[in-house]
Order: sequence, then C-alpha cells, then structure tokens
Amino acid sequence: MRTISVDEFGQAMNQKPLAVVDIRPFDDYQAWHIEGPRIESQHLDGTSILRDAKTLQALDSETPWVVVCALGETAKAVGAVMDREGYDVTVLEGGMAAWNRYHEVHAVAEEPTFSLFQIQRRGKGCLSYLLASNGEAMLFDPSQFVDVYQRILDQNGWRLKAVADTHVHADHITGGFFLSERYHVPFWRGQNSPGVSLLQDGQEFKVGAVTVKAIASPGHTPDSFSFLIDGRYLLTGDALFVSGVGRPDLGGHAKEWGEDLHRSLQQLQSLAPETVILPAHYAHWSEINDRGIVAGTLGDLQAQNPLLHEPLESFVNHVEASASAMTPPNYEPIVAFNVSQKGPLDPAILRSWEIGPNRCAAPA
Repeated sequence: MRTISVDEFGQAMNQKPLAVVDIRPFDDYQAWHIEGPRIESQHLDGTSILRDAKTLQALDSETPWVVVCALGETAKAVGAVMDREGYDVTVLEGGMAAWNRYHEVHAVAEEPTFSLFQIQRRGKGCLSYLLASNGEAMLFDPSQFVDVYQRILDQNGWRLKAVADTHVHADHITGGFFLSERYHVPFWRGQNSPGVSLLQDGQEFKVGAVTVKAIASPGHTPDSFSFLIDGRYLLTGDALFVSGVGRPDLGGHAKEWGEDLHRSLQQLQSLAPETVILPAHYAHWSEINDRGIVAGTLGDLQAQNPLLHEPLESFVNHVEASASAMTPPNYEPIVAFNVSQKGPLDPAILRSWEIGPNRCAAPA
C-alpha cells in the first residue's frame, strides 16, 4: 500500500485526474472535502468498510483510489482492507489536516522591476501574496504557516521589509505577528492593537523599485484595506472577489457594514478597467483561471458581477440575504487571536481552529 504526501498530491492534481474516496463522517465530508477540476470525489463510511469489506463494492475496482480521512490514520487501516481486496490504493498522509496546510505558489506578474506571487492555500481557499523587487519583499495576508514564506524568501535571497493584512481575518490565523517577530519588521493593518502598525488611507510603501498604495476599503470589516501595486494590481482582501463580494454580516452589523462596502466598491471602480483584481479568498476551485491563479480585470468583473452596479439599498438587501448564515468555523477565537494574539500559542491548537471552509463571500 502506497502513501502520498499533500505536496505530491497537490502537484499531481494539477496534472492528471485523481479519484478520492473520503471516509470521514458524511456531515464532515459534505461541509468540506478535496475539490478540483480533475478530482473525482466519493464518500464511503470508513467504519462501515472496516466492519464489512463488502461496503467497498460501491467503488470501481479498476480505478486507482486515494483514501482520505481526518488525520491519515484511519485511512491506513481502510487502505489495508482495500489493498487486501485487490484495489489499487494510495493513502493521503496526514489526511484533511495536512491538506489544510498545503500551499502552492503561482506567479501573477514577472515585470522588469518586480515580481508578484499568489500563494494559494488550496484546502482553505485562502490567498496570500508576495511582492519582490530589487532584493526586497513585502507579504500580504500570510497564513500562520510562516515556514512556507521563509522558504520562498530564503530560496530567492529576498529581504522581508514589511507584512500587511487587508483586514482582521475571521477564518484563519494570521501569520503577521509571527513573521513580524521572526524578521523584526512592521506588521501593518487597519485595526490597531499591540504589535501592529496602523495603516492610513493613501499611505505608500516602497518595496525595491515599486510603490504600494494602501486604500481604505471598509465594509467586510471596518478596518479593511486594499493595496494597489504599481498602479496596476489591486489586492482587494475580502472586499471584492472574482465571483462575489465580501460578507458584511460577520460582525453583526450587516446593514451598516453593507453600506460601507457599497461605498468602498464604488471607490475601487474608479480605477482603470485593466486593473488586475487579486482577492484574499476564493469560494470554489472554478475561480482559478487558465493561468492557475485567482484573478480578473476590474472591467471583466464589472461585466460579470451585477452587484457592482446595484444601487445602495438593493445592494445591502442582496448581501444581507445572500451571505451564509454559517460563520467560519471557530470564528470567535480566531478573531480574538488575530486582533491581539489573545489565546493559546500552541501551534496544534491554532491549526485545529482552521479546519473547514472559509465562508467569507457573499455570491453575486
């Protein structure tokens, strides 16, 4: 029986079809499982398989299967049964917990004076960004898995100059505090708290030869900012997505924040239509384009997203109605930690809080 790491699995799913049998409880599977354009996903109950191998008859015996569970251990036992029954089987090491930590780097722009990378956290739908120019770098919306970013910086010899979050995240632990402490650089954000440098609307950063401008974009949260890189690439955080807009309801002020979001989106639409929109999340793998990145020009989004043209009242009504009633898993402790690092510093606990989908968007 073979095993496959999440790094190997992630690369494989970009190149060929993969069949996954997820053996977690059905409710867990239904809420969150591995998806992708080349993924065939099927659910079978692992306990039932271990109790009676005939349960496997629901699976095509000619198909190579990757078995997935929560942590990777039950999958080994189920994989052994499948192997004994003649199935071609591979076990995903670490299960969904490991998939939740998988990051993939994609180039957004390779310009003469700078490079911009989108770092996709496929299991969570979270997107962070690294800007590099003339040996300097700046990170935006990094995850708590800071070794991912250290490897990129070390491999390229880039010196981290600053870290910034577009807002206080509700679905995942920010890496801003950890990177700030590790590299002795400022951590910029729109909400003030110990260890954070407070952003101002219109503030500019110089990273090598390129300028980054901070634009206040309240609505998803009151502290939300967007970042305009070289006047052409806009990191919108959770204000504007490729297929929707941010939820204004997570703080319990859907109407007030919805009104703020409408004003922010109108302001952002004053930028050139060719401005590349780069959000902090995606809701579904179909938002990944043919280049392998989650992005769209402002003009394309204006043509595709009717919410960008809605009058204020109908916009607020729509985002209130369409925002999911379900908050991201462990929303309250994650927000409390991200505001001021209140809570445990045990990495295992912080990782466990993030299991599950992001639920940050209100669809168009």
